[in-house]
Amino acid sequence: RRIDPYIDDHRVDDAIIFPATGHLEIATAAARHAFGGDFNFLEDVNFESALFLPDDGAMYDVKVEVSSEEEKYWILSRDTSNPDAEWIKHSNGKMNVLGDQFTSHAVNLTEIQERVNDRLPVQPMYLELKKSGLQYGPIFKAIKNLWVVDQEILGKIELHESLEYEVEKYNLHPSVLGACLHTIFAAKKSTD
Repeated sequence: RRIDPYIDDHRVDDAIIFPATGHLEIATAAARHAFGGDFNFLEDVNFESALFLPDDGAMYDVKVEVSSEEEKYWILSRDTSNPDAEWIKHSNGKMNVLGDQFTSHAVNLTEIQERVNDRLPVQPMYLELKKSGLQYGPIFKAIKNLWVVDQEILGKIELHESLEYEVEKYNLHPSVLGACLHTIFAAKKSTD
């Protein structure tokens, strides 16, 4: 929290929770460190328990364990104020190093913008998330515009200005990936 103050903008029922997208960032960084260019993607990701962060006082010890034989990882924490505290598992998954690849295809953004053009208001989605206990500060409210049509959604996502000078140290900043996931929630709400 003290190193990455953006985490203060990610709360559930007023408690600071390390974002699930932060788990993905840590696991990706660990995989790139452990396997280098052989790492392709994460798979079979599971979230076992929330990683609550204290508002003040001592931070928890957090670690990533990687099993290179199985390409599995675990993210764990323990309370540093309790010398007998056990490690708590928060998330786990598999680091794919088998050479599996996804083929990416270039898209024509202008064509997509012409087709996906029914504007969807963003603020009601964030209000709905807040009603369910998810309290996002400005850094995690990165969706600026949304458009939908049928089964497609297009979002304009902007990195918060406070993150501009540190974004290079991330594979994909958790607030940006979080906003991508929020578009899925918005699309679902628009069809309800």
